[in-house]
Amino acid sequence: MIFSLLTLGVKALGALREAFSVAIFGLGDELDAFYVAFTIASFVIIVVGSSFQTAYIPIYLESKREGNKAHVQSIFSQTLTTCLLVLITVTALLGIALPYLLPLIISGFNPQKLKLTLGLVYELTPLMILGGLSLTLTAVLNAEEEFKATALIPGLTSITLIVALLILAKTLGIQTISVGLILGAILELLFLLRFLQRRGLKIKFEIGGQNPKVRQVIKNALPIAGAIAISGLMPIVDQSFAAHLNTGDIAALGLGNRVISLALTLFATAVATVVFPYFSKLALEKDWANLRRVFYANIYKFILPVTVLSTLAIALFSDLIVRLVFQRGAFTAQNTELVSAIQIIYALQIPAYVIYLVGFRLLNAIYANSVITIISFISLINNIWLNYYLSRNMGIKGIALSTSLVYIIAMTIILIVIKREIEKREKS
Repeated sequence: MIFSLLTLGVKALGALREAFSVAIFGLGDELDAFYVAFTIASFVIIVVGSSFQTAYIPIYLESKREGNKAHVQSIFSQTLTTCLLVLITVTALLGIALPYLLPLIISGFNPQKLKLTLGLVYELTPLMILGGLSLTLTAVLNAEEEFKATALIPGLTSITLIVALLILAKTLGIQTISVGLILGAILELLFLLRFLQRRGLKIKFEIGGQNPKVRQVIKNALPIAGAIAISGLMPIVDQSFAAHLNTGDIAALGLGNRVISLALTLFATAVATVVFPYFSKLALEKDWANLRRVFYANIYKFILPVTVLSTLAIALFSDLIVRLVFQRGAFTAQNTELVSAIQIIYALQIPAYVIYLVGFRLLNAIYANSVITIISFISLINNIWLNYYLSRNMGIKGIALSTSLVYIIAMTIILIVIKREIEKREKS
């Protein structure tokens, strides 16, 4: 409960920083360009950082249970080094390929807007490396159930960005957001290092790969990265379709998802973060009956009642929420009407997304990662054809509806898969 409240507070700070941004820059070309650049940077961070984080938690718990502290430190150091090398390689390759890829991805942008977007992506390259490392490091804190720390630390970036906007916005313009995000990422990394030191882990970069547990981390991370990469392409696909619509639609899509993202983080990420180490422990013990019981108990006793009520509340008070959070400065009443409609449509995904993500973590815990990749690929295909059809008939609101429908379908698939996978393990 405390973790959820802390997460809610940090996400509220994120909404506040977004409100500052939109009040200063409005729904125009600059904010459209930044949203695309930030989505690309987030794609790298999440694909690399989350895959190593998810793959490392079960291995960390295994190595810690063996009781050899030097062994735990060595595995940690080699995993961190591998993650850093992957982040540097991916970032460098992206930097080389992006001038050729970006015009294809966002073909609806004019040359000047494309140039601005490309420049913003390059400015955010330090964020990709810092953010990816931070996500990997939080694996230890999550495994040790230090949830308060992992909930609070992201708030540093929001505070830093708000301060940067207040001081530097008139001087640096849209680049202020990049500066604030990078400074915040540095602070986050420093605080994470401090927490890890308290757990007896030192930040050492050790080239290895011969350790079987490190090889297992890499082996587990690859299919997880594939699944996350496919899922991570969905926001990019959304923005690609939105780029062909009206100026400001990409920013409106992002703002319409802001409160929904807050709700999803509060429920989905909070619940998935807390239950994943527990799922991993039950999987290690091969306690399949208890694993199934915990999963379904979470759905019926907590997830469904809370998320359905949240969806209804957001739908009822959507206009009021948008006016209170965003309507000031360059953000007009007309913008409020559009963003509010998008927000209501996005809210439809909340119950399905939470169940989907918790199910995703359960499949991670039982090493059914190849199945996750297939589900993610199906979701991406669904997202593309639904975006194509719905954006032509409903405009930017159709893109929001596409996302909600994709997660409702994905939830249905993942529940069927979990039932099958647990039954298969019980029989064997």
